[in-house]
Amino acid sequence: MKPQVSLEKVLLDFMEHMRQSGLVPPREIIPDGKIHRFSSSGRPRDDAGWYVFYADPVAPFGYYGDWRGNTPRRWEVELGRELTAEERKRIRSERVRIQSAVQMEVQAQQAAAAERAVKVWKLGEPARADHPYLVRKQVEPVATLRELPLKRLKELLGYHPHGRGEFLQGRVLLVPVKVGGVLATLEFIDEAGTKSALFHGAKSGGYWATEALPPAGRVFLAEGVATALSLRMALGAPVAAALSVNNFRKAGEALLKEHPGRELVLMADMGPDGRPPDGALVAQAHLGCALLIPSLRFPDKTDFNDLHVQYGLEVLRADLEKALASLAGPADDAVGASSEPGIGRMEKEPSFPRHWPYQSWQRE
Repeated sequence: MKPQVSLEKVLLDFMEHMRQSGLVPPREIIPDGKIHRFSSSGRPRDDAGWYVFYADPVAPFGYYGDWRGNTPRRWEVELGRELTAEERKRIRSERVRIQSAVQMEVQAQQAAAAERAVKVWKLGEPARADHPYLVRKQVEPVATLRELPLKRLKELLGYHPHGRGEFLQGRVLLVPVKVGGVLATLEFIDEAGTKSALFHGAKSGGYWATEALPPAGRVFLAEGVATALSLRMALGAPVAAALSVNNFRKAGEALLKEHPGRELVLMADMGPDGRPPDGALVAQAHLGCALLIPSLRFPDKTDFNDLHVQYGLEVLRADLEKALASLAGPADDAVGASSEPGIGRMEKEPSFPRHWPYQSWQRE
């Protein structure tokens, strides 16, 4: 069958699609329908990027992503016409084959990462109170945190962990992430607060907890480690962390499945606009649970640890006690309708309760 599109052009378009999604494409695309790995960051020895390109003579297509957690993306040529029944059947068959191969590779990578996570965790030392990150955040270490010097961690991993373009340095905190009750991956936090995750580890639907969650009472789910530790100190109760706002919904689902009948409370950050991030609102709407954010707004986004550090643990504790006591009662008028302290409810869905015991601090 004679190709109906220029293979050279579609490969260039495929690479440009990678580039627009934030990945550094490989120098060459091999269109053989097999999985190929490459450095999606452009750094030497980084092979976390992957792609598959199928050079169908009529409608070529490809998939690509990053084993570190980047959602797989699909690219396909724009023909400007409908495919025939025979063409659809052939392409559908190839897509199923490729998707199955990618899924098998993902599962193999995640299984290997889980084994590596267990090994690294076992060799970690209990996190110490003098760790610079914990000191700056004014939080206490817990038994579910360990640490390793960077040199030792690099030896165990075989690479230098990095996040957002920064390589981790100094003493590195180890944060175990469990999926389905089993250690699946690790999050790393260095002295400066730079975060990274174990290559290929499964994180979606997983969470970290300050300690074992109790058999009764509310279940609190925060976004990050420092926030969860501040909340634990203020509430005197265990707190879980989704470790990403985009993981709120799936982590919440997992907690409710593991603890049926319990009341879940999402403890979200506050964005610069004074609202929770979209990921938290989507999770609340899906889970049908309470969602609290800090009562104060700082120039950038604000979390409960910011409130703790800025005004002290007692202020955070009093804030939380009033907010949680109000969850059982009716909400007040919409946020901004009154300057009196109370629970605010957004006028448009999804709504979320939040407490403003120090509303005057928010005024410009």
